[in-house]
Amino acid sequence: MTKSNQKSQEEEFRLESIIEYDLNMGRTKSLVEAIAPTLDDLNINKKEADQICTALASLEKEPVSNWLVMLEHLMKGLIRETPTGSQAFFDTDDFDWVKDVEARFPLITEEVNTVMSNHDLIPTFQAIQKDQEDLTNDDLWKVVVFRGYGTNVKEIISSFPEIMKTLNMIPGWSTGMISILSPGKKIPVHEGPYAGVLRYHLGLKIPENCGIQVKRISKEWVEGKSLIFDDSFEHRAWNQSSESRAILFVDFLRPLPFPLNVLNKFVVFKLIGESSFIKDTENNHKKYDRLVESVKSTA
Repeated sequence: MTKSNQKSQEEEFRLESIIEYDLNMGRTKSLVEAIAPTLDDLNINKKEADQICTALASLEKEPVSNWLVMLEHLMKGLIRETPTGSQAFFDTDDFDWVKDVEARFPLITEEVNTVMSNHDLIPTFQAIQKDQEDLTNDDLWKVVVFRGYGTNVKEIISSFPEIMKTLNMIPGWSTGMISILSPGKKIPVHEGPYAGVLRYHLGLKIPENCGIQVKRISKEWVEGKSLIFDDSFEHRAWNQSSESRAILFVDFLRPLPFPLNVLNKFVVFKLIGESSFIKDTENNHKKYDRLVESVKSTA
């Protein structure tokens, strides 16, 4: 690395720290000052760029708790203008941590088997997140949640140390769970709420006739192998086999240029992570008590 590149990185890191601090204090001035070159790089015309800067500056008049809706909408529009903004699936080779995560697949097999053997004790997705009732209302989609938008599920993580070690290898992971689809389960077309995260799937238990479709592009899971996609586009999934399908399901911070990366981290971990949607979900974590008791009794 040349001295000039090192100096540039050090300056960017310094500015990231300033912007992050200011956002947490309810201030946007440093973000507005830093964002203009990025808007230019994204070919945002001057009129729209001025509107974006004005909108960001006006946030200071509102409490931080009111920022989420506007920033979700703003970030989605800006993300669509980035080089990968319209991409459905991503090349896993572009993420250097994927091979390290896949290499741990044999190490987490025992814990995955423990999850699968306790299938009846695992709550449904909608039992953990009631907002999912429109998406699924039967008992054919079950989840073991380790973290939800930055909030660890303490009742679970101590029982699955190898899976937690694996998850912690993923930079900027905000949500992680084991997602289990029972035979015959179909998840209808839907869109994720926020484009600032990408979704990672690691195949754990994959029978035949299982797959996922994003923007009309279909893929099949493979045990020990990965998929990365943008879940903010329309997507659906299915298990048309006679066995259960299980994946490691992770959301992680989408790589973005400075200073969008700083704003994105703030939206995910501060605004979404502290929203009533997430806090209400925390109250449902006690539904894992029976699973945890069963795992402890067989340890």
